[in-house]
Amino acid sequence: MAPRERTILIGTVLVISVMFLDRMILGPIFSRIRVLGEKIQEKEGEINTGIRILANDERVKQELGIYGKYSLKALPSEDELADLLGEIENLAQGAQVYLIDSSPAGTRNEGMFKKYIVKIDCEGHMEEIVEFMHSIESSRKLINIESLRIRPKEKGSDMMNCNLSIAKTVVLE
Repeated sequence: MAPRERTILIGTVLVISVMFLDRMILGPIFSRIRVLGEKIQEKEGEINTGIRILANDERVKQELGIYGKYSLKALPSEDELADLLGEIENLAQGAQVYLIDSSPAGTRNEGMFKKYIVKIDCEGHMEEIVEFMHSIESSRKLINIESLRIRPKEKGSDMMNCNLSIAKTVVLE
């Protein structure tokens, strides 16, 4: 072979060897290193999140003390609805509002919460109804008014009829 052909052959063999080395050995190694680097970054993110949660541990414990009294072991639906109806009846008696009708309207699951809903019809003077609604909203049992409709009992009367949809929220453990 001529020296020029020999140089071209050696260069060609060298280029093919480098390409073979890259495709068969270096490529998979670098690919694996890149995948491992991504996994490491993902795990570091999870660890940083865990560290942030641990750093807030004291604050979470303080808030648990504040809101822990609202966390209840949910009773069966019938018992919980009966408790809600009893509570509403007590609040109505305290405000001197006359309950005409009260009936359960079902339950709703909302993630960590369960809502028990009751529809009631009542009547009384406007001041008494407002006092009744205030006592519902300020109850420690997480009771709130979801919908409200007030109208006079008769034209020109100071007695009012009131339709309320009341929900009790139970924070599930």
